[in-house]
Amino acid sequence: MKITKEFKTGIFVIVTILAVILTVNYLRGNGFLQKNQTFFTTYSDVQGLNPATPVYINGFKAGSVTSITFDKNAKVFKLKISVSKDFDIPDDSRTEIFSSDILGGKAIRIICGTSASTALSGDELPGFVCADPLSSVMGGLPSVLEKFDTLVAKLHITVDNLNDILDRTNRDNISSLIKHLKESSERIESITSHIDEKSPEISEFITNLNNLSKSLQESAIKLDSTLANTRDISAQLNEAGLKELIGNINSAVVKIQDPSGSLGQLMVSDSLHNSLTTLVRDIDTLVNKIKENPKKNLKISVF
Repeated sequence: MKITKEFKTGIFVIVTILAVILTVNYLRGNGFLQKNQTFFTTYSDVQGLNPATPVYINGFKAGSVTSITFDKNAKVFKLKISVSKDFDIPDDSRTEIFSSDILGGKAIRIICGTSASTALSGDELPGFVCADPLSSVMGGLPSVLEKFDTLVAKLHITVDNLNDILDRTNRDNISSLIKHLKESSERIESITSHIDEKSPEISEFITNLNNLSKSLQESAIKLDSTLANTRDISAQLNEAGLKELIGNINSAVVKIQDPSGSLGQLMVSDSLHNSLTTLVRDIDTLVNKIKENPKKNLKISVF
């Protein structure tokens, strides 16, 4: 049997079509001999998903999206997912759309549940959408930019105020202040070094102060004892009738000073003084005469 050219061409076309189909399936994640299980999930927004979008389980590419159809009645998209039979999917698992790269590319991952029962091929898994970190950041960016604009405006005002403060006069004053601070710092350093040099004398002075404080404390104790003794003596004097004695002395002094009394007349009148003066003068004259002529004035008789 002679093979015609047209037959060869047909065989080549058929083989080419099969190769293209197998290649497309392979790119979709379906191996040539790989056995897969099929699941369905629905979303109101597919976030840019398309057939051949990879499906991940615990970070591993376990399958792909084989088809996406739109249900006009329910207004949702129904996704058909092909997953390798090597994975046992619990029946309480769910699908989730997430950002697979920093550019915002989307993919699907299956969040496995904890149920002991395994989902069967053809079951529907509930679908959820994971919050996109980049979208969240971009959503909050306007408020951040607004705050940044406010900050820049305040910073501009602050710079203007600083420029007003740091005019020529104030700059000179600040320079002078810094110079004085430097001089003061040098003086403080000199005083500190001098104190360090005199540290033994200062320590000795503090020791002497401590000793003096102890001596004063001991003296205070003795003084307290002395004051207590003085109070005892005062109490004893009060008990001995010192007040009555002082009252009697005052009464005697008053009586002595009374001009009508004998001692008062003696202290106040000068007659006794004159009489005594005359007596002394007469005795002195008699003594002189005896000295001049003792025989005349003294007569001695012998019996």
